Amino acid sequence: MDALPLEPRCAPTLSVVIPLFNEAANIEWFGHELREVLDATRETYELVYVDDGSTDSTDDIASDVARTHPDVQYVRLARNFGKEAATSAGLATARGQAVIVIDGDGQHPPELITTMVDAWKEGYQHVVGIRAEMQTVGPWKRLTSRWYYTLSRILGSGQDIVRGATDYRLLDRELVDAFLQFSERRRMTRALLDWSGFRTLRVPFEARDRKAGLAAYSSVALLRLAVNGFLSSTLKPLYFVGGMGAVITALAFLTLIVTSINEFALGDPLRLGITGTAYIVLFVLLMVGLVMVTQGILAAYIGSIHVETQNRPLYIVNKRYSVLHESDPTA
Repeated sequence: MDALPLEPRCAPTLSVVIPLFNEAANIEWFGHELREVLDATRETYELVYVDDGSTDSTDDIASDVARTHPDVQYVRLARNFGKEAATSAGLATARGQAVIVIDGDGQHPPELITTMVDAWKEGYQHVVGIRAEMQTVGPWKRLTSRWYYTLSRILGSGQDIVRGATDYRLLDRELVDAFLQFSERRRMTRALLDWSGFRTLRVPFEARDRKAGLAAYSSVALLRLAVNGFLSSTLKPLYFVGGMGAVITALAFLTLIVTSINEFALGDPLRLGITGTAYIVLFVLLMVGLVMVTQGILAAYIGSIHVETQNRPLYIVNKRYSVLHESDPTA
């Protein structure tokens, strides 16, 4: 089902994008909370619901809300494409000068929107919600989260990876338009937004408990998201293989030279007693290192192809200023 037709009207100041997957029990009460907070901002707003192929009654409830509220847009994807795709669809649909992305399960506190909007009015173009570590999260998830952020710092592409960063964000229209230029299919939305480099403020919040339904992300889905984030943001694992190969090759070659001189030229004065098997092992290590160096060279070319096929914009213009445009509106 495509987005429902809407009557032409002025674009609102705020858009709230809400990806949904089997959130039928949360749509109405959470929508009521959102409206209370948005009304308090005294800004015009719209809600953009994106149903990511739900199998419960999410479609029925969300479409009814859209039919009865003129400030609601509703998009239903043909199947479950994943939260990243649903978020992208919502950003492409939103018309506001600032766009807030918030989960539909109610765990992101709507009250933080007021802080985000105030920061946006102060000039911040990207306001990121940072979740405090919840004690209700299991030890396995906390451990894997630490591993992920540690690897991000080691293998990252120079971006400032902040632990606890979430998809709960406010994006200025300039940032939204820049994001819509990205063409990656396997994407991690928060990584692309951070890569864009707009003026950012991070605000902490305490996540709430889910009132109804089950978490949409399984451990496998989270692992897949993390892998996609690494693949789209860094080439260091490719070059790491080549670097290891160079080290192994150098050590094996030097060891082979030293042991050969010691054994055959000097008559083993060091009493190493190198056997034929040991020479075979050194030779195999040398060959393994050469193969890994070759893979590193191939990685350089593969990395170049990877970057080119991502088709990211060469640069992103944040704002334009000129006397001409300010003095002549037709220019």
